[in-house]
Amino acid sequence: MALHRNEARVTQSILSGVASLGSNEGCTFPKQWEGQWFQLGPNTVTINGSSMVGKGNCVANEGDKYIIMEKNADGK
Repeated sequence: MALHRNEARVTQSILSGVASLGSNEGCTFPKQWEGQWFQLGPNTVTINGSSMVGKGNCVANEGDKYIIMEKNADGK
C-alpha cells in the first residue's frame, strides 16, 4: 500500500523531528493553548509554555504538529 503525498510529508516531518530530539532545542506551545483543558476521563490537561503537565514536554514541532517526550515517574 503506497503512502499518499500528504501522509509521506507527515511521516517525513515526524522522522525529522525524532532525529533532532537529541539536540535539546525543544519548542513552545502557542500562547493561546496555555491553561487547563478538558480531557475525556478523570483528568484535565494543563499546558504551560513547553510543558503539557502529566504528558511531557514539547521537543519538536513543524507548523501545527508537535512531538511530546513523555516523562517517567522520576520526571526525566
